[in-house]
Amino acid sequence: MELLVECRVSANNPLFPRFVRSAVGPRDRSLLELLCEKLIDEATAKDVIRRAKAMGDAIDARREEREARLRKAGFEEVDDGQQKANLARNVALLRWPQR
Repeated sequence: MELLVECRVSANNPLFPRFVRSAVGPRDRSLLELLCEKLIDEATAKDVIRRAKAMGDAIDARREEREARLRKAGFEEVDDGQQKANLARNVALLRWPQR
């Protein structure tokens, strides 16, 4: 728990699940593998958590920048009802296999 607090990870600021199950770098083991060891190498785990958190934060920042650019260009976010209607329309327009 202390590792997560030190690395700014919480329920309100979580790691991306992908970074828990998969290795952050080509020579790393996954965070899940590291934390399942009988004796946890805290330094290695902390390093992996910090890098995973930084990668996740970068992904969030790019998404927020993209959304801001779209709003500035005039695109509006749709509400849940409109999302459902759009999905239903798109599914209806698909070419379904004929039997």
